[in-house]
Order: sequence, then C-alpha cells, then structure tokens
Amino acid sequence: MSIINVALLVFLGSLLLTPKEGSNTSSGLGDMSSPLLGKAAPDFTLPLLSDGKTPLSLSSFKGKPVILNFWSSTCPPCAAEAADLQSFWSGKLQAQGVTFIGIDGAEKSMSDGQAFVQRYHVTYPNVKDTFDGSTGINYGIAGNPETYFIDAQGHVVARWLGPLTAEGLQTELAKMQVK
Repeated sequence: MSIINVALLVFLGSLLLTPKEGSNTSSGLGDMSSPLLGKAAPDFTLPLLSDGKTPLSLSSFKGKPVILNFWSSTCPPCAAEAADLQSFWSGKLQAQGVTFIGIDGAEKSMSDGQAFVQRYHVTYPNVKDTFDGSTGINYGIAGNPETYFIDAQGHVVARWLGPLTAEGLQTELAKMQVK
C-alpha cells in the first residue's frame, strides 16, 4: 500500500473516530460525529434477510425518517441491544411513522443473520450487507452495533456508536424532528 493510501486511511479513520463536541467521550460510545452528518444518506439496495431475495432500497423510504442499525450475530453488544431495539420499534417508532432497518454485516452466511433475527423475535425489516460490506463502508462503520439517524429529507442527522439506549433514542429522534 502506498504512503498516500496509508495517510488517507489514517486521516479518514481519525474523522470517523473523533467524537462530536459534548458527546459521551469517556466510554467512546453514544452520540458520535461522522463525515456524513448533514449530507444525503448513501443509498443501498440489499436483500431482506427474511427470504434472502427481496430487495429493499433506502431510497424507497424517501420522505420518511429512517433509523439504520448495523449489527452482526457474532457481536455480544448487538445481542444485548436486540430486545430493546424491538421494543423501541413495536412500542413507539412504528406508531410515529419512523422506518427502522437492521443491516446485518460480517456474517459468513445469511442463515446466521436469519437465526439471530428469529432468536430475538425481531419484526422490523433486516437486510444483508454485500459480501464485501460496502454499505457499512459507505457509512463509515467503526464497529457493531452502530446506528444512523436519517431525517425525512434523506440527510444523516446523527450517528450512535454502541448499543442504543432509550435516552439516546430520544436525543437522536429530536434531531430527526420526531417527537
């Protein structure tokens, strides 16, 4: 790898991992900065985990607020937050017109992600990232779980690193102008 490529990777990594001022920096988790903030969310079309075939595109939710949660079945914090995410979805988000999409990455097979969704009784749509994880790369995912909040205009308004808490959800929903 050339020196220029290494320098570019170091620079981009520092941008992605530099917390936003006033964020929870003591644990490295919570509301974090991202180069995507204020920009159009990268579009994707990925297969639903439910059948492994039906495509789901972010662009099909234009005009609606969207929450994207990147996860993996091999990630203990992802398993720990699964029940809370399902509760948020079925208890409040769905009724408020917020679209919630899980994006499974880093799996050897689609069946691993399908088993995770079944084990935790997840009912919101979940998709499988590409083999090379290009959706996660486009969002600058630093680890799992990681959640992005997209307003109804299609702009990224927040990034949450680590398991999403009820308090964190309220903070980020306010940025999406969802009450």
